[in-house]
Amino acid sequence: MSFSPKVIYTILFLIYSSVVIASGPVHSIEKSEEVVYDKWTPYYDFEENLVFIDFEALDFNLLEIKVYDAYQNLLFSDRVDDLPFNSIYELDITGFEGTHFSVQLLSHTAIYPAELQLMR
Repeated sequence: MSFSPKVIYTILFLIYSSVVIASGPVHSIEKSEEVVYDKWTPYYDFEENLVFIDFEALDFNLLEIKVYDAYQNLLFSDRVDDLPFNSIYELDITGFEGTHFSVQLLSHTAIYPAELQLMR
């Protein structure tokens, strides 16, 4: 019994696809480590309660932005890897309780934290 090349390629494609799907995402951020990084500081607009993050000022590709409260409860998370490298991200914090927050920028390999102390 012999198979045509088209059938063989189809079978190989199906096997490859099932392996790729079963393996999960290619870029996992679970193995990221926290890095001390002093090249970015979030800019806070006191009047509008906005935090600005300038992607162009960063020397890494940003994957996700997370915000935690003082008790390390996750308040906000947003995947931003689909935004252009020269974006300025506006994070609205009017709905967050408290005055102390930890903003984390996640790349594919590391976590870059910044502490925010707000005066409301």
